[in-house]
Amino acid sequence: MTVKPNRVRIDPNDILKCPSCDWGNLHHIGVEVFEREEDAVEGVHVQVEGRVVRVDDDLTGNPSARRTGLLIRFTCETCDVLSILQMIQHKGSTYMDWL
Repeated sequence: MTVKPNRVRIDPNDILKCPSCDWGNLHHIGVEVFEREEDAVEGVHVQVEGRVVRVDDDLTGNPSARRTGLLIRFTCETCDVLSILQMIQHKGSTYMDWL
């Protein structure tokens, strides 16, 4: 069986593992939400980083080609890599992987 390098992994205690070093020492440092109706051209984009919140209508960077998307930025305490977890809604299913 071939494992995708961007596959989301968790440990037996349901702790999310770093896609780079496979340890569970991740800290989320920012979130982006892209909200829109199916195939809509317009929508809402919300970014939260620390205590700063930005809201606009720029859907550039939405990981979903048709619906809503979510990006969560993480730093790893073990290897210092910045990783981005994406969640994509498409045709009633939600997909999740690392960028």
